[in-house]
Amino acid sequence: MTWTCLAVDDEYLALNVIENFVSRIPWLALKGRCTTAMAAVETLRKEHVDILFLDIQLPDITGIDMLRTLPHPPLVIFTTAYAAYAVESYTVDAVDYLLKPFSFERFLAGVQKAETLLRNADASSSVAPRDDAASLFIRTEEGDLRVPAQDILFIKGLREYAQVQTRTKHYLIRESLREIETRFTRFGFLRVHKSYIVSMHHVAVVDHNVIRVGDEVIPIGKTYREAVRTYIDQMRIG
Repeated sequence: MTWTCLAVDDEYLALNVIENFVSRIPWLALKGRCTTAMAAVETLRKEHVDILFLDIQLPDITGIDMLRTLPHPPLVIFTTAYAAYAVESYTVDAVDYLLKPFSFERFLAGVQKAETLLRNADASSSVAPRDDAASLFIRTEEGDLRVPAQDILFIKGLREYAQVQTRTKHYLIRESLREIETRFTRFGFLRVHKSYIVSMHHVAVVDHNVIRVGDEVIPIGKTYREAVRTYIDQMRIG
């Protein structure tokens, strides 16, 4: 399978490097090059892109701020000369963070991380089991504990960790929300905030910009409001 990508950087030399590296990977196809965030947004509206190579310091707005405006962003690999944004990149679930100048080997390692996520999502969507058969296996001291997806109320992101909240207890796992979102969307889970994925089966009330799940009141992030509104419209009667 061939995955598509887009390169966004205001330096032509950096774009040339990415284009050259992409050309050396047979299963990766470059859909375009952009030098501003808004040009990238416009391209993403017209083209399907699987992986986004994104600089952070751009002329109009930062790559991180641009990413937050996208309702359904592609997998993102940051390519930047600034290490200071590495921690903030976790808040938008970046697949990888490449510091310039990076080697082809480092570039390939980041792409392979993204490909693994894409392949897992593709395989899951083609053989999706029934909702009541879906489970999350959580690693504990006693072994891998099976937690049925239907028992999960919401999942809260804590940088490189995630807190899985069930009706009776919570579990802390080392996995990003993007990885979890990719696998659980088809079971009625919806990303409603940069830090929250909720089970729509357990939502009691959606009121303006908050969702109540059990005893938890969860904010709806500006980036995700349209997706939540679309979901509610599809399920509304009366």
